[in-house]
Amino acid sequence: IGKSNTVNEANTIKLRLIIKDEFGGGINKRDLQCTEYVEYRIQRLGVSITWPVDRPRNGGKWADIFARNALYSISDMPMEKCAVCLTTGISTDPAINEVGHVAYVEEVFPDGSIKVSEANWPNSGIYSERILPKSKWQNQYKCRFVDFL
Repeated sequence: IGKSNTVNEANTIKLRLIIKDEFGGGINKRDLQCTEYVEYRIQRLGVSITWPVDRPRNGGKWADIFARNALYSISDMPMEKCAVCLTTGISTDPAINEVGHVAYVEEVFPDGSIKVSEANWPNSGIYSERILPKSKWQNQYKCRFVDFL
């Protein structure tokens, strides 16, 4: 937690080999991105994500992409072992909000809060874990959830 995963870090390189540099982070010399981390976590569940041709594959847009292409189940309610798309409210910078963010749901608590793990939050390449209260994921981030199982 809090460890930087820069472009040349061993963990970043290994992860990109596993996901076959699906998002071009290695080719483009970027620190570990949120999309790469969640792709990796989904692959660890034994699922190879079927990607449509839609671009860009920004983290906050995953639910829209998969819903539009009828590929995976999309919900407004959290489930463990799913991707959570933070669609807005993550920054005061409109460009960052347009891209959004994606994280992995580790746990859903009885009060509706969720524990997520993620990369590239709060800073470039950083791995973190945090608990999002229901009011935050529901009202501020307007989260949508993608179930790949």
